[in-house]
Amino acid sequence: MSKYLKHTYLKHPLMKVEDFLKLIYQAEYGSGHLSRAADVWALIDECACVQKYEVPLFEEISDKMCRINLGACQKQSIGMQTVSAVVAKSAKSDGSLENLTKRCDEFLQLVQEKFIHLAYYATKNKVVEYLKQPYHGRHSPSYRQNYDPHYRVALTEHAQLLPLLSEIDRFCEKNLVCFVAIDGNACSGKSTVARRLQEYYPDSCIIHCDDFFLPKEKRSQERLDEIAGNVHYERLEDVLKKAKINQPFVYERYDCSSDTYQKVAFTPKRLVIVEGTYALRENLKDFYDVKCRLTIKKDTQQARLVARNPMLMEQFNDVWLPQEERYFQNYKFENTLLISMDKL
Repeated sequence: MSKYLKHTYLKHPLMKVEDFLKLIYQAEYGSGHLSRAADVWALIDECACVQKYEVPLFEEISDKMCRINLGACQKQSIGMQTVSAVVAKSAKSDGSLENLTKRCDEFLQLVQEKFIHLAYYATKNKVVEYLKQPYHGRHSPSYRQNYDPHYRVALTEHAQLLPLLSEIDRFCEKNLVCFVAIDGNACSGKSTVARRLQEYYPDSCIIHCDDFFLPKEKRSQERLDEIAGNVHYERLEDVLKKAKINQPFVYERYDCSSDTYQKVAFTPKRLVIVEGTYALRENLKDFYDVKCRLTIKKDTQQARLVARNPMLMEQFNDVWLPQEERYFQNYKFENTLLISMDKL
């Protein structure tokens, strides 16, 4: 909690005790206690009061929670219907008084160490009194006057998808079917994002690029030297052509571990999600209505790869990651959303 308190305080040095307690409460309990937090009309009404737009889309307040800034949503043309959906999905109130107390102790420690410039004993007395009956509270008058706070609390793992969700919502307003590509580095969260999209759009299906790994008999040196050549892109292209017709059909997924094929039934859905590295290859990119590329920091990627399969680390680092890097360096990702996925 300390790093979030420090970060917020450095950006908002006029914070009072009640502002810190509000942040701590939100970090622990989220916004599940607020019945109108996700109300679309309440969001629209509040947007009319916003004066500051040059703010981050969201600001983290704990390892899981963040504040979505409505000014940034307006600036980025993210609709309040989309914000409402994210807040509703994020609603939680399963925090505990024990954890809230620990967060308050970290706050008091920073005050005692004079990192936060508040009177220690007066602050401690307020915290002790507050913990007898914790509540959501309001921002101090000075905070409201200086920082124009208009936000909603949400899970960071959902808030980071706002630009993507907004693009999909905007396209679906005028079209019956939407094809979405989710490309990105290994362990950047492509499958996770695809599954999360299905939470927002139940009438959807996923086509996995991993099901189109190049079969053994086609792995010539010439083919593997080709950028994105280790995916059977010809077969994936054929599947996407059939999917665009919006009729049921059957295709085959390749299982590289057993070198066999299994039949998969495709049923038309309103949202067709294609996820996997190389999804935006040159011969495939024109199939999509919304395109997204996920990014990840190198150290985060390595940590996730170790957690996923430590036995394949050498193969990843010596073969697969360099192949991906060639692809990302040589292909132009035009009209493509870039989303950092260091938080899953």
